[in-house]
Amino acid sequence: VLRSAILRRYPKKAGSTVLDKRVTAREVHTVQSASRAAGISPKTLVKLFNNDPTLLSLSADIKQASAITDEVLGTVLGVTSRLVKHTEATEALAVSRNQLKLLVRHDFVRKMPGLDDYYDKATIDRLLDRLREASVPSPSPPSGSWSLLDAIGFGLSTKRALELTAAKKLTNVWLVESEVGLRQFWVDRDETRKAFHPKSTV
Repeated sequence: VLRSAILRRYPKKAGSTVLDKRVTAREVHTVQSASRAAGISPKTLVKLFNNDPTLLSLSADIKQASAITDEVLGTVLGVTSRLVKHTEATEALAVSRNQLKLLVRHDFVRKMPGLDDYYDKATIDRLLDRLREASVPSPSPPSGSWSLLDAIGFGLSTKRALELTAAKKLTNVWLVESEVGLRQFWVDRDETRKAFHPKSTV
């Protein structure tokens, strides 16, 4: 009973000895061992506990117990599975650093609370899924089309362009599966010119 209480209270790694018996499996974790399991630095894990709504409520219990249980670690892994670094976010969306900033500013993509260089993968997936639902597959870009990113460069704001496309306000939106991120989505040149600049006759 005493040995079980010790293993539930104090972080003991597998292979160590408690009351003359070898520990076969860790029952509670330190910040260091939990961060290794989550694939992030201890500093990042502490920031998550202090900022993420899911983990914030657990912080007091962890400080009191001075350890992280397997149950709490499971919650941590659920949160960290949504983390993507800046470079991963730009690659997933096929956008530049400045374009990613615009997506964050307009709330299409969200940063993880308290973590400057991490983004919420769920919001990236949600944006791409919304655009996929508004498009039809095409093996290659159709004649007279251009990528959604190029259309945005034509003059419409990023926010307005994505809203029009995701809301299915454009009749012709194609999904070119050989491309990635926002470059998957192609739109009709003439239609977007009229939608972006209604008075234009070009």
